[in-house]
Amino acid sequence: MKFKPTEEQQDILNYVNKSDENFKIEAFAGTGKTSTLEMIVRKNPQRHFLILAFNKSIADELKMRLQDRKNKAVFTTHSLALYLLRKYRLLKSDIVNNNYLLIQKLQNTCGGSYAINRLAVEAF
Repeated sequence: MKFKPTEEQQDILNYVNKSDENFKIEAFAGTGKTSTLEMIVRKNPQRHFLILAFNKSIADELKMRLQDRKNKAVFTTHSLALYLLRKYRLLKSDIVNNNYLLIQKLQNTCGGSYAINRLAVEAF
């Protein structure tokens, strides 16, 4: 990717470079969120990023664009939940096709939403 970041993109890059905090990029369609994430991952090879995409097509595009980078994990929220359930061996066949039961099982086992966030970070 060879282009100069917009002022807004540069503000985000500056924030990421100065902070170890989690962050979320919210913007309208077509404003460069995917390109911004690509810049962030490429410019920070020493850091590891858990990227949650809105849908599978966006997640697949990010995976393709960042296939040469090992410092990222890209998921949708549902695919992350499924990954964590499998990783921590919480998945049972009777709940595989029910998203509500998947999330409920994960929350009950892990201790709520905060614990899910913690597990997601620790998994990588």
